[in-house]
Amino acid sequence: MMAQTVPDSLLKNADAVILEELQRVIVNSPTKVKHEFFRTVQILNKDGDDFQEIAWSYKNGTDKIVEGNIKVYNSSGKLIKDVSLKEMEDYSEYDAYALISDQRMKYWKFVGNDYPITIEYSYNKVSNDSFFLPSWNPLVSTNTSVVKSTYQIFTKGPCLDKPLNFENFSSITVNENVYEMNNQMALKHESFMPSFINVFPLLIIRPIKYKFEDIAGQHENWEQFSNWVYSSFLKDKTFENPSLVKSEVLQAIGSQSDDPKTLAEKIYKYVQDQTRYILITLDDGGYNPMHPNDVYNLKYGDCKALAFFYISLLDLFDIEADYVLVSADSKHQDELFDDFPGPFPFNHAIVRIPMENDTIWVDCTSSTNPFNYLGSFTDDRKVLTVRENGYELARTPVYENKIHSNIKIKLTENGVDMSIENNQKGIQADRFYHYTNSSVVSKENKEKLVSNYSKLASHENIDYHLEADENSVATKETINFTSSNYSEKLDEYTICPVGIQKMRIPKLKKKKSRKFPIQFDRHYYRAYHICS
Repeated sequence: MMAQTVPDSLLKNADAVILEELQRVIVNSPTKVKHEFFRTVQILNKDGDDFQEIAWSYKNGTDKIVEGNIKVYNSSGKLIKDVSLKEMEDYSEYDAYALISDQRMKYWKFVGNDYPITIEYSYNKVSNDSFFLPSWNPLVSTNTSVVKSTYQIFTKGPCLDKPLNFENFSSITVNENVYEMNNQMALKHESFMPSFINVFPLLIIRPIKYKFEDIAGQHENWEQFSNWVYSSFLKDKTFENPSLVKSEVLQAIGSQSDDPKTLAEKIYKYVQDQTRYILITLDDGGYNPMHPNDVYNLKYGDCKALAFFYISLLDLFDIEADYVLVSADSKHQDELFDDFPGPFPFNHAIVRIPMENDTIWVDCTSSTNPFNYLGSFTDDRKVLTVRENGYELARTPVYENKIHSNIKIKLTENGVDMSIENNQKGIQADRFYHYTNSSVVSKENKEKLVSNYSKLASHENIDYHLEADENSVATKETINFTSSNYSEKLDEYTICPVGIQKMRIPKLKKKKSRKFPIQFDRHYYRAYHICS
């Protein structure tokens, strides 16, 4: 391969250049799908080294990678590596945190610094599952330019497509079933830029008729999709001995309350105490929760299993609850599209309990979150509620996020006596719930929390308390200590710094130098009251 000359315009802000990319998706039937992929990428410097890692995902038993090859060329265009499919490593994608999974990857990594490095690779994958078709994201990241990227889709049945942000890229052309990007300059990474889905071009394709494992499906709207999820994975899953389960729960929570909200909270605490979260992605595990009997006996489950187990327990006490699909991510609140029903972008399951004067939201995977609190993982985004009769596109809560600090400083002859009271609310209280799940903060955890104030000079006689108000989603820290070298005597004056805790104000370049709008994950309010 001869070293390819890249136009100067495509080198600006670029750490890597995709010289050529071709994806071809062929859907012969709901159980016969072929995905052909080819890419040549030129890595310009060490910041583009992520492209030296090659990973091809597949689902064991459903997908099979039948062909694959990797070629690496040095800066002179000389072939220095030729890697066959059998030479690649084969790993579990969730090896570190899944109990069992059939999601696997073919993996190979090159380590070189003779830039520019050119890597050319291709693979063919066949699948008997058409529920998820490969998407097209030609501009895979910031600081990457594209000479040419092509996506072709051939299907014998009707499909729905969702192009995102195409209108912002004149480099994209569409001709029936062929999508192409040509000569796209790199987009420079900017602090606090919007999420990928709101900025970069992305094409999502979904057939109207499909197969997921051995389960056939067909939908063109959210109601049909919700009905398919319910009838395929939730229907008729009930406890084998409901009276025995109800009796055990009653014994654990005490007498049954007449107040449904109080009872739902007690049952939530029961789930937290009796179960633990473990990821399971075997067979149709991506959508099919474990049977509640299995969770009851084994005392573990993934998000789907624990959510449905909690719903099943509530049902024993005549409390109705909805199974909820959501896109979970603490950094960006990505959500579903009203006009594009289907599995995108769901990756998590939670619970909604509609009540007469309130709506309760619960994430059963957390062992520390208080009742009716989702946290940053699933706050403020649109979700799909699945129930036996109907569905709803709802929105998760937006929290009031505050930190209010009251700081009292008393100067002494030898230094300073200081009292700090931090009141956190909403998401700002999130990180403290890990420490408030018992009546006493352990010595080890207290040291971690006190270390946040290590910049206040040396401490003596530290007294630290932490308490939580679960009803208002709030925590309060109280720290009292003395310090002998916090203040400094200068003639008749005493110098004492008042910057006890720094305001975390992001540093942003002038507006004229930005391409993208500024997007913060969520707002919060910070206030200090300092007195002596």
